[in-house]
Amino acid sequence: MGTPNIKIKKFIPCRNCPNRNPINEGLPLGYYYADTNYKIVKECECHKKWKKEVELTTTMMESNIVPDYTFDDYRGTKSVADLECLKKVAESPEKFLYKKMIYIYGPNGCQKSSMAQALGKELILKGYKVQYILMDNLMTNLISSFSDTDKMKEDKEYKINKCMDCDFLIIDEAFDLKKSTIFASGYQIPYLDNFIRNRFEINKKSII
Repeated sequence: MGTPNIKIKKFIPCRNCPNRNPINEGLPLGYYYADTNYKIVKECECHKKWKKEVELTTTMMESNIVPDYTFDDYRGTKSVADLECLKKVAESPEKFLYKKMIYIYGPNGCQKSSMAQALGKELILKGYKVQYILMDNLMTNLISSFSDTDKMKEDKEYKINKCMDCDFLIIDEAFDLKKSTIFASGYQIPYLDNFIRNRFEINKKSII
């Protein structure tokens, strides 16, 4: 027997879709029946766009990147040339992907963090894996404590692996003596040195 001809009227229940039909017929949001001789389920463009936005938001959250910042948010006048350098990194990430150390420095309030976030966002949009982390948080994850539970140790290891394996690692407040405690006693520095050597020298990956 041949395949029966099933004439199904085009049906789109996608949220916010201009052609949305209020009758669901049991299909999940974002899918429709194609208007053919056979019953074919396809994903509408509205849902594809929505799903891509959700995936991007999830990636941003996992990377600790706030999607609100862009290079256009820079309001200063003294570091425009430096900002152009960051834009070059965003425009040609492949040139800075392997074993590059990029420093962003300046006094408090000159938008270093927001521009680093903007850079991270641009790199993610181009498909690169990014991790943004504060220096103190990095050190907390690098150093084990007697009070750490197995779950805490597992969580620290997971976060360190993400920092080690990502394409671009952004360490904020890295050398701010007022915000980072690693220089107070010095005992944490070997842990940091080991981490940076592994990422930079062995894995040959960049650090910002």
